Amino acid sequence: MHLLSAVLAVLAVSNAVTANDYKMARLPSHLEGAYPQAAQAEYPQPYAQPQSNYGVHRAGPERMHEATIGSNRRMYVPVRKSSEAVVARMEVHDFFAPANIRQSSLFLQAFEYIKNLPETDSRSFAAISSIHGEPVGMTYDSFPGPKGPSNRGYCKHADPLFPIWHRPYIALIENVIIDVAVTVIAPKYTTNNAEWVAAARRIRFPFWDYASDIALKDPFPAIFTQQTVQIQVAPTGAAGSMRNPLVSFRLPANIYGQLQRSGMRNRETYRSGFLSTHEVAQTRAQVRLLFDETLEDWLAFSNTRLDGDDENNPRQFHSLEGIHNSIHGYLGKGTYMGNPASASFDPVFYFHHCNVDRLTALYQATNGGFPSASLAQTPLTPFRIRDGSNTAWNSNDAKTTEAFGYTYPELVNGTRGTQLSRLLMQKYTFVDPSRIVDTNPNRRRDSSELSARDGVSSAAPTYFGRARSYLQKAVTKAYQISGFTHRIEAEKVFTETRPVTEGSSEGDSVFAHYIVDMHSIDEPFTVNIKVDGHSAGKGYVFATPKNSASDKMMIGGNVVLTYELANAGILHKPELWKSRIEVEILDFEGDKVAMSYFPTLKVNLRACLFDAKDEDHNPQTQWSQDSVALYP
Repeated sequence: MHLLSAVLAVLAVSNAVTANDYKMARLPSHLEGAYPQAAQAEYPQPYAQPQSNYGVHRAGPERMHEATIGSNRRMYVPVRKSSEAVVARMEVHDFFAPANIRQSSLFLQAFEYIKNLPETDSRSFAAISSIHGEPVGMTYDSFPGPKGPSNRGYCKHADPLFPIWHRPYIALIENVIIDVAVTVIAPKYTTNNAEWVAAARRIRFPFWDYASDIALKDPFPAIFTQQTVQIQVAPTGAAGSMRNPLVSFRLPANIYGQLQRSGMRNRETYRSGFLSTHEVAQTRAQVRLLFDETLEDWLAFSNTRLDGDDENNPRQFHSLEGIHNSIHGYLGKGTYMGNPASASFDPVFYFHHCNVDRLTALYQATNGGFPSASLAQTPLTPFRIRDGSNTAWNSNDAKTTEAFGYTYPELVNGTRGTQLSRLLMQKYTFVDPSRIVDTNPNRRRDSSELSARDGVSSAAPTYFGRARSYLQKAVTKAYQISGFTHRIEAEKVFTETRPVTEGSSEGDSVFAHYIVDMHSIDEPFTVNIKVDGHSAGKGYVFATPKNSASDKMMIGGNVVLTYELANAGILHKPELWKSRIEVEILDFEGDKVAMSYFPTLKVNLRACLFDAKDEDHNPQTQWSQDSVALYP
């Protein structure tokens, strides 16, 4: 390996790429053929299935509910019966609030229970977590066929089935937790037992809304980090505490052995970051765009893979999967959450994906988007839909959350369509910078330094508030949006910002839109956009390993630049953007990578008006026609 390292170093120098530019975890694709044995050694080998029965582990007198374990001892996720209740999932802050302590006590104990089951038990956290990515070749619950197309995981990424595939996945762990809560945990409470059992039956997996008002005040909930949690303990429900099962998970030794090859350095899951208020504000701007009525295309909404070659269509860069990827990047740079192979072993993964499912359900309820008829028939393996059968759910089966027995708070009262879109765009309103406590760890300048250098008043900017009030008078003008065949009517007057006009690059918000080959370095990486040398925002490429050296997948994403450009005093000075904004790429560990590894990378800067309106006066985002080419 020392000789191989020397050869790589010489080749790197010959390509003007130094070792400090990029620390390669594997051989680059162009060297795999030259060093096939070395390259093969770096790739994980298929998981050796345990010799013991890969069925259901039973402890003591426990009797599992038939909702998850069928007569043939195989797991399935049933379709809700008409007699069964549809219960709204709760946001994390509400679910773990003191007022809900009975249900959260049951949930936490059930979660701890499945974490302690062996990976040979299909209900175990280890087995369920192994569905998503690695270990290679470890099929779930003896489901026939390979573990996804490459045998590396069943998950769908950069794929139009990304949102729907994760729906039965979260429903599976939800069903297991409900069953354990009902049959194992609740019976331990002898005082008011019927109430405990009833509470257990109504458990639904909580979602973490990282773009909400409460997230601006509490960006990373303590339930994911505190070592102990308060619960009501059996048998009487008295006040007590337990070790928090949501902080981490200790992998079985045989599974960890393979994940070490994917860069994991500890058998216990760990996180390298958290969500800051700055990142919540950026995420909020991205979430808001999901409910804009111009995002009617399921392919553009669902995933990051580019739908066609139209680089001028801004909607191609604002997918749900892109938001999802950023959360993985914020929490997991160089750790479990940051890699598709290992992310599902971190407990926070499921709360994150529960919110991804919620955003999918809200999009369906506003825009009605869904996979094509042929795609909707694709089996969502390995999630069985019936007892005694290997028939898997498909998208048609999973089209509604009610099929699984749950819904979301925003959908309870039946609001749909344009009315729901309006409510969601109000819920995720543009955040005035004066409301943000700047916890961005990348920033090094305070407001006084910005004022001195950039000529910006230290007083809080006001144009964000003004952008929402439609000041003084209404002006109606038709604007043609690139990439769309229809026209919208926008009524907008600003005092400090101006409407987007034909041939203009200005607006009240600015995004960096990037295109890149997801497999450029065969590991997850970060597109880091800097303003005046300081990180302004990041896009995370949640890359899966390529199956061959020739694999190429072009994806699109975005980075919110509004806040940093406002602080720098150049939000409405597009002529200065190219000279003061730059892009760099960081690898999985956060180290800078030479740009020569990314020949497909393109970055354009685009402005938009968040609160333009269509002819029916519904909120609608209006994009500038022109863009500023930042890279190359």
